[in-house]
Amino acid sequence: FLTENSSDLPADIETCQYAILDDRSVGDNTIILAHSYSSLQMRDADTMTEEEAEQWMRDCEDDEEGEDDGWRAWRVRFEDAEKMATMLCFEGDFTVKLYSKEFVERYTGEDGVFGLRDAYNAYIGMETVRDEL
Repeated sequence: FLTENSSDLPADIETCQYAILDDRSVGDNTIILAHSYSSLQMRDADTMTEEEAEQWMRDCEDDEEGEDDGWRAWRVRFEDAEKMATMLCFEGDFTVKLYSKEFVERYTGEDGVFGLRDAYNAYIGMETVRDEL
């Protein structure tokens, strides 16, 4: 609905992102954030072989527009919601990790809440180790 009627929306509305406050939000101070993404563009090159990464780079070059074709949702704590939304909108190296099922599962607690801070700190640690090698 939003993308079809986006010309009628204020300029600062993100049609590729939404947030949901549900019954659980009141009790545990969490929110569901969702964001659309391109399943091709947001693949994690760290999980690919060298040959797969080379093919993926060629595919990405062929698909310059990178049209969004999927949605991903995360339950996060209120205090992490703004940071998470910003990371999703202003894509950086860490953003790709947010679309990796394995990475997100690793930092999602038994309560179903994604630990953004722990995930980001682990990512920074991975980058530091990689840079030192």
